[in-house]
Amino acid sequence: MKCPLCNAEIKEGSLYCEVCGEDIHIVPDFDPVIEGTHATIGNIAQDIFVNKDNNENKDNKENKDNSDEKSGEGSSENKDNADKHTVTSDTKKLSGHSVGAVTEKLLSMPKSVNYSLIGAAFAIILAVTVLAFIFFTSENYKLSKADQAYAHGEYNKASFLYYELLQKDYTNSDLQEKYANSLYANGDIENYVSVLLQIYDNPNARGNQRSEALKQLIAYYDEQGDFDNIQKLILSSGDQNLINEYQMYFVNAPIIETAEGVYQLPQLLIINADEGDKIFYNIFCTKDNFTTVVAENQEYTGSILLDEGVYDITAYCLNEKGVKSTEAHATIEIKVQPPHQPEVFPFSGEYYEPQNIEIMNYTEGTLTYYYTTDGSDPTSASTKYEGPIIMLPGVSWYKFICIDERGVSSEIVEVKYNFNIEYSLTTTQAHDRVLDYMFEKGFTAAPDGQLKEGGMVDMKLTAIISETKGDEVSYKYVFDEYIFNEHGKLTQLDNSYTVDVNTGEVEKIKN
Repeated sequence: MKCPLCNAEIKEGSLYCEVCGEDIHIVPDFDPVIEGTHATIGNIAQDIFVNKDNNENKDNKENKDNSDEKSGEGSSENKDNADKHTVTSDTKKLSGHSVGAVTEKLLSMPKSVNYSLIGAAFAIILAVTVLAFIFFTSENYKLSKADQAYAHGEYNKASFLYYELLQKDYTNSDLQEKYANSLYANGDIENYVSVLLQIYDNPNARGNQRSEALKQLIAYYDEQGDFDNIQKLILSSGDQNLINEYQMYFVNAPIIETAEGVYQLPQLLIINADEGDKIFYNIFCTKDNFTTVVAENQEYTGSILLDEGVYDITAYCLNEKGVKSTEAHATIEIKVQPPHQPEVFPFSGEYYEPQNIEIMNYTEGTLTYYYTTDGSDPTSASTKYEGPIIMLPGVSWYKFICIDERGVSSEIVEVKYNFNIEYSLTTTQAHDRVLDYMFEKGFTAAPDGQLKEGGMVDMKLTAIISETKGDEVSYKYVFDEYIFNEHGKLTQLDNSYTVDVNTGEVEKIKN
């Protein structure tokens, strides 16, 4: 047996189709058209058989009247009653015949029957069959069955029937709408969304159908956090009013206020956005052919200093709903021109006479110079250069740097000297010899330079001098005297002292 709806094979004893879910009726549904037709066939057959029997009875009666003229009046009346009874009985039996039984009766009738009536009966039977086939396979019948299935909560069956109908009328927006509702009720969300998109793109759909489909699509995508598809849907409409209505799904990109280009000074990166939107940014810096990640998906809270390098910057906004804007992009190159490097004199080498080390291009103002004597690279925390430096006996190693008001450093200049003289005392030892001398002479209250009236004495090396006596040359350290009062104020005095680099002899040379 086959399903009357989808024509699939049905197992014996099944009460419904396993493919489409159609109910299988063992007893056919009552249909007034077919039942009325059956009644009409019965009436025609009844007329055929009644007329036949009446004709036969009439012929039999005439023959019996001719052969039995002697029969009495009473006998004739009894015969007529019997004939009438027979006709009435046959008529009642025919009224209960089925169409199949009537057909069989018609085929077994003698040739004396009315063939025009038989032909009419067959035509009616054929018409009933065709009408029944057309009715049960019609689109209206399937639609009514689909609507019934949906109303009874048979959503799988309903969606199957609506789908079958759409194969023949795929632009029918009413069918699409019913199909979408049945899919949603059946939990088939993926196909449900697909059909909503078809409704929205269907030029035959009514305005309210398209708007309702759009609302349902937006609600679905919103729940999924798929704001990109919402934006595409709304923008595809080209309707500015619709765009304004769903403005919460559109976020303006941030504005990178720092213009793209090449700068010779460090720059502040400034990014602005609409009120209430948060800015997130990424920065990649390339310097000396090496790229580093400065920031990645970091929230912008204020201006950012861009130092030397090539910066690739992207930024985007998020609104309160979490909708992301398109990205803003900028490339900024900071190509800082460093200050000139210090020109140090004398050059590196070996010396036999006292020397002062100087920066020949030194100028006061926007440039500041620093140096070290221990081989480390100088910074703004190193010793500040303020004038000529005394070349110390032995080997010395100086590094100089210049830093401008931007904080940009020059290249480091390195010099090495060998002041090749014989000496026994270092500058520190000579410094202490002077303090001891002042304590011995009663100038101070203690060997560390404490004064009786308060404050302290200190010594500062200001030169190395040479003295020649005959063929002999001697070298001496020169220290100037300074006083720190109780308030920490430094005051230079007129007193100076020399210390022989070999003997350590101290001599006061100024009063």
